[in-house]
Amino acid sequence: MTSIQRPGGPTGPGGPSGPDDPDALTGPTTAGDAAPADRAAALAAALDAGQLPPDAALAQLVDDAVAGLPPDEAAELRALLADALASDPYLAGLARDLGAADVGGSE
Repeated sequence: MTSIQRPGGPTGPGGPSGPDDPDALTGPTTAGDAAPADRAAALAAALDAGQLPPDAALAQLVDDAVAGLPPDEAAELRALLADALASDPYLAGLARDLGAADVGGSE
């Protein structure tokens, strides 16, 4: 009886190496995610309390979206967002549900 032997040749990699110091590893940070959620929550609370008109809340959301962009890109994004609110019936409906002015015309 003959035994089956492994073919010769190069062997594959030994597998990934582990971290040098597993205690030094950190998980994903959520600091960047917390600020927009907190901002949206603050705007929603101000809307609910009647401290902020719906159109102003939408304007602040747009301001937040373009913050940090170069002026020409900010203007382009503002125009795209305004067009989306005006032409997308779903977005316009959401804005109207908030009490915003008739941004999308009547459906």
